[in-house]
Amino acid sequence: MTRNDLYDVAFRYKKAGLWKKLWDNDVFAVQLKSGEIGYISIMGQYGEYNALGLYIGEEGFGSYRIMANAGGPTGSPFKDHELLLQQRCLQAALEIKEDLMPEEVEEVHAYAKVNGIKLTGKKAYPQFIKYEPGYHPWKVQTEEDTNALYEALLASCLLAEVLKTASPESIGITSIHPDTEEVPLFEVKGENLVSLGFTSLPGDIEVHYAPVTAENQIALAAVKRLPRKGIWETELLCMMEPVQNSPEETPYYPMLLLVVESKSGYMLPVPLVDHAEKNPQEVLQAFANAWKSQGSYPKESRILLRGRSSGERILSESATYNQKRN
Repeated sequence: MTRNDLYDVAFRYKKAGLWKKLWDNDVFAVQLKSGEIGYISIMGQYGEYNALGLYIGEEGFGSYRIMANAGGPTGSPFKDHELLLQQRCLQAALEIKEDLMPEEVEEVHAYAKVNGIKLTGKKAYPQFIKYEPGYHPWKVQTEEDTNALYEALLASCLLAEVLKTASPESIGITSIHPDTEEVPLFEVKGENLVSLGFTSLPGDIEVHYAPVTAENQIALAAVKRLPRKGIWETELLCMMEPVQNSPEETPYYPMLLLVVESKSGYMLPVPLVDHAEKNPQEVLQAFANAWKSQGSYPKESRILLRGRSSGERILSESATYNQKRN
């Protein structure tokens, strides 16, 4: 069950209407009680998606930069899907009833009834969501995430009060761009929003992938004995539909190692691996088994990399496997 105080501050945030004063790139920061810094983006000025996004620490804000630097849809549903799944943030969204899960609707109705709130307007239902790379956006569940989201919402409500008599620019809030070095930092003390000056923005995160050597030397030797045939193109794709093995589990997106013979278009039957990022040896083993079933391995491999995708690491590991065979 979602804490009542989170609903309290969410409905207060809805009434404050901070999105009418700020754009989504008017980022500001809040010193959280956990000691971390949360970077806040207020979405809703465009009239489509209405939400507060909280990006915590370097990794969180790094995912904001990835989304901002993308500059919109890429034209590929797979690439857009993987881009969305790179987000690492907490969101308090205002949604229509139909966009919530039945248990969320039940919770909101119960809270509104007890507190005498009428659920009116297009975006009347608060929803509290966690975005985590590789996982389906899912309901906030931990006390730590709930506390952080509560603090961000409260800070935003207090900021809305400040902006009744001041402009965003007058307190240092302006639209950020790739070269922006700092944003205003605030702290909540009771019902007061206290300025702590400015805090530096984390830069782009440099992602390094350490190649993983195949551990199953028997499988490796068996593949090396196979005849070489054809030119094969390899890419790791994130599946478009999530998987959930139990009601308690956050749904996740399996990765598909796509291996296609260039001339015929034949696809090598490589099975899906659950949580491929955490199980690279299983990916390599599935890759080896597929070649043994095929009875050959490539004369030439062309491996497609798409930058900082969630599958890049495993794809590089599969490339290492190819190199080891040769």
